[in-house]
Amino acid sequence: MQRVAFALIENGSVDYSFIGISGGDVTLQLIEAFDLANNLRGVVVGNVVDGGPADQAGLLDARGDQTNITGVDIITRIDDTPVYSMEDLISYLARETRPGDAVTLNVLRDGTETVTLNLTLGSREG
Repeated sequence: MQRVAFALIENGSVDYSFIGISGGDVTLQLIEAFDLANNLRGVVVGNVVDGGPADQAGLLDARGDQTNITGVDIITRIDDTPVYSMEDLISYLARETRPGDAVTLNVLRDGTETVTLNLTLGSREG
């Protein structure tokens, strides 16, 4: 909160870090569809903003449709910090990062391959 107050006083606005995704938490349906560990937690990437930081880093949109997901990226860590939910990811970005910072994401791709992606955060004015 202190960062927000200082930014408002100094600039009249606050810039928040922006990855450029929409998504949600890992669900039982996804665990079953990809035969994932039943204790897997993370952020399921539903959509990636074209040209945004996530797109430039190589994150992929969910593949398939609502009833038949054929491929998905799941963010499990950011800068060596576990990500259990979208709330965790947003909190980390707000507390620990600024626009322009570089972060490292660990991503479970399609339930079979762990990839490491380097991403430079964009800016989202709040």
